[in-house]
Amino acid sequence: MKRYNLLLVDDAEIELDGLVFLIKKYQYPFNIFRANNGVDALNILDEETFDLIITDIRMPEMDGLELVSKIRERKSNATIIISSAYRDFTYAKQAMKLNIEDYLVKPINIEEFRHVMSKVLQEINGYQDQYHQEVCAYIFQAVYGKNSSSLYQALKSIGYSDDSEYSLIVMYNSEHFFDMRVEKMALIMNQCLSSEYFYVNLNEQESLILIPKNNSQKKINEECHKLFDKISREGHFIFSVSSRFFNIEELNHQFQFLGDLLENQLYKGCNQYLINNEYIEPYMEGSSEIKKRIDVLCENIQLKNLKIVKEQIDDFFSYLKSDNNYSAFFVKYLICNVINSFINNYQISQNASVIINRIMKHYQLQELHQEVLLIFEEAAKAQQLILSEKKEAVKEAVQFINENYNRDISLQTLADHVYLSPNYLSYLFKLEMEQTITEYLINRRLEKAKYLLQHTPLKITQVSRQVGYENVPYFTSLFKKYYGMTPGCARKEWRKT
Repeated sequence: MKRYNLLLVDDAEIELDGLVFLIKKYQYPFNIFRANNGVDALNILDEETFDLIITDIRMPEMDGLELVSKIRERKSNATIIISSAYRDFTYAKQAMKLNIEDYLVKPINIEEFRHVMSKVLQEINGYQDQYHQEVCAYIFQAVYGKNSSSLYQALKSIGYSDDSEYSLIVMYNSEHFFDMRVEKMALIMNQCLSSEYFYVNLNEQESLILIPKNNSQKKINEECHKLFDKISREGHFIFSVSSRFFNIEELNHQFQFLGDLLENQLYKGCNQYLINNEYIEPYMEGSSEIKKRIDVLCENIQLKNLKIVKEQIDDFFSYLKSDNNYSAFFVKYLICNVINSFINNYQISQNASVIINRIMKHYQLQELHQEVLLIFEEAAKAQQLILSEKKEAVKEAVQFINENYNRDISLQTLADHVYLSPNYLSYLFKLEMEQTITEYLINRRLEKAKYLLQHTPLKITQVSRQVGYENVPYFTSLFKKYYGMTPGCARKEWRKT
């Protein structure tokens, strides 16, 4: 049975002990917290979320009615019961105005207490079932990349904060256990998991459990192993278990990688629990360094700096050999980013999913290194082929500039002439000519201007216009920057020689 959080508030320790005794005697499913007054209770409420609060009325520092009022100001959905020795109707009336579920009179009558608790538990279960169903529906959508923001809001509304941690279990069974034995699955989960969890049956062969971390990671791992051991008695299962992650928007990403691992393991035996050394600690100390290396590598892949890329690939694997604290799964995840970067920026013949599935099957660093080098070599060959095919396009662009330097030549005009995109032409031109198109055009114009100043009587204004500059001051400024003197001074100097 699912357990709930209960806060008992009373300044009399004997009363608190009595309530604890009754709750344990009748095995009500509550994790019990105690406070001796309203101030202490509010401090506890700052740290925990509660499903039920039972409070005395008359207490020092802050009485029960003031406490209830402050709880309601916090928009808490907790069910509240007032417990008091005072039969005065005024207290009951004030309490009911504060949306109190019930009013127990001390000394507590056992039958009345059991009746109230039974009613309250029924209501809490109904409320919990409602929000669990809503969250599970959003989980189903989020694992397939939809409505992760709705899932985030639903979890936030029930008390999970931005820094909540999560673990994900993806379970596979080829015998349709999840559809055929729903009640058995629910019973096993309730027996094994004390942490709150959300169970979603994805299809007849696959289910998942999302566990927000309200226990230690060690305890969650122990309970997951216990669940696996128990459910394995019912058939052949494969569990794929993530490490903790901190952003619920990572759910789709985590699900995809766990799903890939399941597919890779389907024909390797029965009843497998895939976790040891296969799952990432994505925010472990030092992970920023390795992620920074990958970001720079992917940036150079995009910029097509292949000489640098090769060096960075080798450096990356050397770094991994020297600092082997990263899990295999985390390393594979980073390498998949590199593979996707190659595929997005080069004409790679292989399909991304084929390469990634191959990567997930490797278990040695050397094998992964070779896999990345293979796709690097294919990218380099593709790049070389493109460059050899496009050299002619650069030649045509140069010829067009040489013949039309005195006209207004835009990058788009030049790109249209050689049937390439402006960005790609700019990249090819810089690679081949070791200068930009703009630099080449300016150089060509100023060299022609030098010839005209040396060998013709044309005025500087005329020279400027003949080389494509209607703005004479701008031409003069460029000329001086290029040759170190004005066009007039240059003419005198050059004619002397």
